[in-house]
Amino acid sequence: MSKNINKTEQSRLLHGINCLLLLSALVIITVGYLLMVGDSTTETAFQPEIFSRRRICTAPSVCLAGYILVIAGIIWKQKK
Repeated sequence: MSKNINKTEQSRLLHGINCLLLLSALVIITVGYLLMVGDSTTETAFQPEIFSRRRICTAPSVCLAGYILVIAGIIWKQKK
């Protein structure tokens, strides 16, 4: 009976810590994209907000951190 339990645990691709890392990465990426949202420039009105530090530096850095966390969540090997 215990052999069956161990087999099912080994057959799972993602364990608890992996799922937690992937879910937190999803939240971080979503926050990064939400930081990029805002008004755009039209033909009649120029919006200098499109060149803000939040949209050019902060938001892409947050998204990059989320994507790195996705990679870490996929390759993380749980200790036995």
